[in-house]
Amino acid sequence: MSDISRRSTSIADAVATIPGWFRPRRFSRGPGAVAATTLCILFLALVLAADLSTPGLSLGALAILPVVAAAWLLSGRLAALVAGLAILNRVLSGALGGVPPLQAGAEVVTLGLVAAVGRVAGAYLAATRSAGERSDLLARVARIATSADSIQQILDRILQEMAREGLRGGLIGLIDERGEIYAAAAEGDIDEAVWNSRIPVGEGIMGTAAAEGRSILVRDLDAPDLPVPPVNRALGSNSRIKSLVVVPLLAAGKVVGVLELDSDRPNRFDERDLALLEQVALAISKAVQREGALQLADDRVKRRVEELTILLDAARSLGASVEPELVQAAVVRTVTHVLRAENGRAALIRVEDSRLTALSEFIEDSVRTRDIDFPLAFAPAEMLRAIETGHAYGCRRDQVDAGLAGYLGPQARAFAWAPVRIGNQLYGVVVASSEGALFEWPALRMLEGVADLAGLAVGNAERLRLELERSSELTAHAERMAELEKVKSDFLKVASHELRGPLAVLKGYISMLSDGSIGPEHPATPRILEVVNGKLGEVSELVEQMLETARLEDSQLHLQLDRQDLRELLAEALERVRPRALPTHRLLLLEPDAPVSVLADRGRALTILANLLDNAIKYSPGGDRPGRPAAALQPLRSDRDLREQPHPRNRAGALPGQGAGAHARGRDSRGVEAGDR
Repeated sequence: MSDISRRSTSIADAVATIPGWFRPRRFSRGPGAVAATTLCILFLALVLAADLSTPGLSLGALAILPVVAAAWLLSGRLAALVAGLAILNRVLSGALGGVPPLQAGAEVVTLGLVAAVGRVAGAYLAATRSAGERSDLLARVARIATSADSIQQILDRILQEMAREGLRGGLIGLIDERGEIYAAAAEGDIDEAVWNSRIPVGEGIMGTAAAEGRSILVRDLDAPDLPVPPVNRALGSNSRIKSLVVVPLLAAGKVVGVLELDSDRPNRFDERDLALLEQVALAISKAVQREGALQLADDRVKRRVEELTILLDAARSLGASVEPELVQAAVVRTVTHVLRAENGRAALIRVEDSRLTALSEFIEDSVRTRDIDFPLAFAPAEMLRAIETGHAYGCRRDQVDAGLAGYLGPQARAFAWAPVRIGNQLYGVVVASSEGALFEWPALRMLEGVADLAGLAVGNAERLRLELERSSELTAHAERMAELEKVKSDFLKVASHELRGPLAVLKGYISMLSDGSIGPEHPATPRILEVVNGKLGEVSELVEQMLETARLEDSQLHLQLDRQDLRELLAEALERVRPRALPTHRLLLLEPDAPVSVLADRGRALTILANLLDNAIKYSPGGDRPGRPAAALQPLRSDRDLREQPHPRNRAGALPGQGAGAHARGRDSRGVEAGDR
């Protein structure tokens, strides 16, 4: 407000106070008022100086000077009384002194005008000083309200500043979470009942001001037609209160408390006091709002730290399990402990092929899992929304299908849902139920955090399980490769050993042919050629077996399967090994009359049969009586069943070892007799 506007307002206030001379008012005795009074007294002295020569007038004029000065310095009824006595004194002085009536009347009128001017000037000076004092008070209150002190220190200091300006008996009440007003700060002698009382919002004067958000000015509490609610019971116990003013404290459009001033005198407060208190209340409201914002932020930080601590504990609990089933149990147990809902329950629902298929729930300190079958399309809208957005949502029981609600809790009144994802794939939904009120945002945020941790834990458990399975497969494969490598090594050892025999025989006969020891006409030549031919066949078969082994390693072995008669295969295999039989061996072929049909690769089947017969010849002592072994067909589960089994051999004229051919297992009533194996 500009100085001109403030001065105009002060003049208007001063003029408005003229009719209220006979009402008690505060009056300032500052230097400005004293100076103005002195000037007015000098003015009055000059006016009366002209009449000093008039008989009897000097004493009368001088007699009223101190009286008028007292009228300037005093106020209210006393000022009016002093002015009246001064006028009466002047009239009597004029009458006794022989002053003409007209002159005496003029002097009385002049004196009255001077008194009126003095009264207006004094009121103007008082109003000007009062406005300045109010501005100074508001400035100090604003500085206090914006200081870094605590809210309690701010409220106490504001009341102390008001007391310095004569506004004593102040009380600041704040509204607690129960909707009751309690005394947060007070100045002066406050009754203990008032300090310890709790005033419900809406009860009494203070409660009404807080409930309606309006200021209330009570000039006289003893007035019969009091247009306000009765004084609160606690305040009523203090009988000294005669007038009071109550102003609500508004922060962000919400009433957070009240500012109250009271007095033991009626008519102590007026509209100017009310306007001043409203400005003070505005500063207090800003301080309370700032403190509330800081407290709210502090509470939010504390709550967030608490939530993060709980989630950290939940992460430790979930991370301690490596099996998916144990992780599911840990998830349900964690949700139950974290939310602490009224008679709450928690469950993890598996979602597969757009259906709810399994439910793990925490009941009586244990986790139970049961199968369910419920279409995902019939799930509550909030659950589908949670799955779509990835956030947690809550709903009421009447929003959940009765069948699904029966699974989750017969007495539950509220539910909350949060999706559990492994990467981008939906694994399931965590659901919490409560028999109390709906879940609020902090609980939903906690549920969402646990669901995210559950997705990580379940995903890690699944990945660990797959890694373990893969590791087991790799270990088995490595073992299999080691076995195959050993079989190959053994085969090559046996094959190289087997090659030495035929090659030594061939080398010996070729040497005899080269040096002429035998010739075409020699009687043993046909037999020698037969032996050479047989040994060449052995070498050829061994080389073919090596090639087959190489093809197996390169996965290039291709079978040409066809229907074959096992009798023909045995007969041909028998003819292949006959040249290698010793004279003491008896080779007999017993075969059924009907064909024996098998699905086999002819060439490789002949090789296998020839190897079997060859091993029987090699490792049978010469001259033994033939036994009755038999060939039987047995389905093999895998190629591991082809592994050569260790068994003793006793080859006449040869070192003990393992046969280079395949090993067949089983017996039948018919087959090939080729000596004992």
